[in-house]
Amino acid sequence: MSRRWVIVGVVVLAFVITAYMLLRSRASLPASTQKTVVFASIVPQEYFVQRIGGERVEVQALVEWGQILTFDNRGWVGSFGCGM
Repeated sequence: MSRRWVIVGVVVLAFVITAYMLLRSRASLPASTQKTVVFASIVPQEYFVQRIGGERVEVQALVEWGQILTFDNRGWVGSFGCGM
C-alpha cells in the first residue's frame, strides 16, 4: 500500500471519529431548532458530513465543483485571481 493512501486513510479516519464525537456530544443536549454550521474543504467532504449530520447540520464547501484550486511552489493558486 502506498504511503499516500495510508495518509489519506488516517485523515479520513480522524475526520469520521471527530464527526462522531461531535454529534454524540450534541445528542445529549436538549434539542434546539438552530443547526450547527459546518464548513468542508471540498464537495465530497460536504456530502459526507451532510450524510452523517442529517437535519442537525448545515454544510457548506469552501471549494465548489468546477472551481480550480491547486498548490504549487508559489502557494495557493486558483480561481481567486492571485497567488496567496
